[in-house]
Formats: sequence, C-alpha cells, structure tokens
Amino acid sequence: MSNWPPQYAPARTLAGKLQRGLGTGFLEALAAPPEVVHPLLLDCIRVDPRVDHQLDHRDVYYAELAQRVALPLTSVFEDLIDAASDEGEKTYLAVCVLVELARRGHEEADAALRDYVHWGPFWHSVCWQLGLLATTPKWLALVPALAVRAEQNPDEGSWDREPFPTWGRDEPRFKALAEEDRRRWGKRASPLAKPRGTTAKLLEPLTSGPATPIIAELARRGSPRDLELIEAATGSTFAMTRAIAISAQFERGDWRNWDAALDMALHDQNPPYATGIANRAILNAPADVLLPYARKWKSSPVFRRQHLAWSILKQYATPEFLPWIEARLERASASKPEARFDATSLAEMITNRFSGHPFPSLGRKFDAFTYSFGRRYLAEALAVTDPTFPTTRAFTSLWDCESSVRVIAAEHVSLEVPGSMERLREMAADPLEEDSRIRKVAERRLGTLTN
Repeated sequence: MSNWPPQYAPARTLAGKLQRGLGTGFLEALAAPPEVVHPLLLDCIRVDPRVDHQLDHRDVYYAELAQRVALPLTSVFEDLIDAASDEGEKTYLAVCVLVELARRGHEEADAALRDYVHWGPFWHSVCWQLGLLATTPKWLALVPALAVRAEQNPDEGSWDREPFPTWGRDEPRFKALAEEDRRRWGKRASPLAKPRGTTAKLLEPLTSGPATPIIAELARRGSPRDLELIEAATGSTFAMTRAIAISAQFERGDWRNWDAALDMALHDQNPPYATGIANRAILNAPADVLLPYARKWKSSPVFRRQHLAWSILKQYATPEFLPWIEARLERASASKPEARFDATSLAEMITNRFSGHPFPSLGRKFDAFTYSFGRRYLAEALAVTDPTFPTTRAFTSLWDCESSVRVIAAEHVSLEVPGSMERLREMAADPLEEDSRIRKVAERRLGTLTN
C-alpha cells in the first residue's frame, strides 16, 4: 500500500485522472462500467497516490465515488488486516476513506472500523474523525476495551474532543484523560492575539508561536528607547531576534539593515523560520528596489536566490518577464514531486500580474498536475487568463478532490452549462461539507438567479 514516489498513469486516462483526484475523473468514473472503474478505484485507495500525505486530499473524493459506484470493499479490509502493524501510514488513506464512507451511512465501512479500532494503529484518529457518530450503541459497546488501549497510550492524541468526552460520562478512564488534557493545555490563547510585554521582552528569542503579531507590535512602538532596543536587537546572536527586529524596522520604513536582511534571506538560518521572516521583510521594499534582484537571480541555480527572485516576481513582475515566464511554464514538470512548486509559483505570478494574457500550456499543466493541494494556484491562474474556463474546467472542477479548487470552480462556473446549477445545489446542501466557503459560494451563485 506504499507508493513513493507515486507512479502516475498518463493524465488523459481514467486511471490517471482518478489518481490525481480530478473532477473529470469523477464524472468519467460515474459513466464507466463497474468492471472498469472498480479495479481502478481500488488501486487508488489501496496504493496511496498522493504526493504530499499531509496536504493532498483524496478521502472524501474516493469515498463519495465508491458509494456512487457501489464499490466492493472486501480487499480494502483484507489489506488493513495484513498491515495491522503499519507504522509508516501506508494504510492511512484507506482508513480515512472508510471513515468518510461511515460518515455517509455505509454500514459495512462502519462495521469494519469497529473491528479496526481494536488493533489498528490509527484507531484514535478513526474515533475523533467520526466524532459523535462513534456514540451509537454499537460503538459504546467497545468503550471498555478501547479505554484499555487509551490507558496504554495516553499520548496517542487529544482526548478532549468527541467522542471521548461522551464516552467519559460512563467510562472514568476516558473522563480522566480528557480532564488531564484540559489541565495540561488550559485555555489556549489566540495565536494572533496582540502581544503583551515590554519591548525587551518581545525581543527575547522566540521559541514558539507566530512572529507576525510581535513584528506588528514592535513596529508600532516608536519611543527613542524602543527604537534603540530594536536596533540593538538587529545584532543579536539569535537569528529569530535579528529577523524580528529587522522586520519591525522595515515595517516602519527604516531600511538601514537591508544588507543584513538580504544575508539572512540568502543563507539558511537556525531556526529556518528566521529565513522566511527575513524573506517576507525584504518583500516590503518597493518594486524599483526589488526587480533588479529578480532579473539577476530568477534563473539562479542557488535555491535561496531563485526563491527570493520568484517571490519578487509574484508581486512585481512586469511584461518584460513574460517570455521567461511562458518558457519556464512550458518546461515545468506537472508530475515530478520535487518540481511541484515551480508550476504553483509561476501560476501565482500569472494570477497576480498577467490577468487576461493567454497561457496555452496552463490548461495542460492543470490536467496533468499531481500535487492536488497546489492545483488551486493553477485554477486561479486559469480563471483570470482562459476565457473558456467557466464552461470547461470550472464545471468539471466542481467535483475536484480539493475543496479549494471546488471553491474557485463554484465562483467561476457558467450557470449556462448543463448540470452546473444542480451541482451547486448539491454543494450548498451537503451537510458533510467541512469547508464553509463552498456552501457560501454555492448559495451566493444560486441566489443570483432569484435577485
């Protein structure tokens, strides 16, 4: 069930479309005979095709399709049993597909999960994904046995989210675990809350939490003593302190430490987060300062230089860069995992700077792109450059595996396309849709018909 790097079928085949999680694959699978679609869909579920297991989504896509085509699940169950000691997340996608099927009322999947939680490595994840659906009588009968697993592995995950608090009403071991979680973590402060403390305190080495609110707060402090402390911190031996202090100066329009910021952005810092902070600080400079770096480094073999140049072009690319962007997009791989950010970065440049300009290769890249989480960048670029997008890829993308792509599709699909309004109604009424943006966009688009 492991497949790294993923081996993808050609993009124009049904197998390739299903692996990529494309809406065209979903629609074609619905029209295909069972003897064709069943083995292809099973292969996708059993051999995880995702490029990024943390960010790419397939569980809902495969579960909805499996339910629509009445996919037999016996071989999936057998694979889970064979891989009972899985420690490399090789079976995690299959488990998540079963969870989504159970959420949709699939009794066979629910029964398989009730068996799985006794021995499966991802039992805790199964339970919290099901939430209150795991509080039916059949699930409650498992609670004493699962309490033993929980006691043996108290650091398995969070115990203060459903179904564990409900289980804890009658099972003291789950109640104790939930209470311990609440004691340990307490009331979590908002990560974007306004930082408190003296300037000296805010400039102490940051070990956790976001830097952005700290930078914004320091930039607001303008007393001579505050400015003196911030300037002194730009020479700190701690990279995070230097990056935060320089960023605060740049926010105020004070560019005296430009060379120091550039040096941090072009060399790996410890922690790496400091490099990113320096990069973002540099991007506050005006276009006439930044574009010379983009011209010089856009094709540099040195990653940090190229990364900064491309970040500049996302903000400030001018028509002089068009031939380079077109040629680079043509060469960008849509299938090599290590090259996936080339296409997404180029798409961002196109979206931000070249609305209305045709990019003939962009649609082909979208169709072949294997990094589904990043496909939204290509969809955004198509939406502002391809006049056929509303009647072609926007429609089929209403069934894409990524909710961010479905949002863009719902925003731009032509309501003249047969089936588009029916699909928007489905999206607006789906009680299991976790991305609230989809319901809002679908409702708004449908609302335009009655206004």
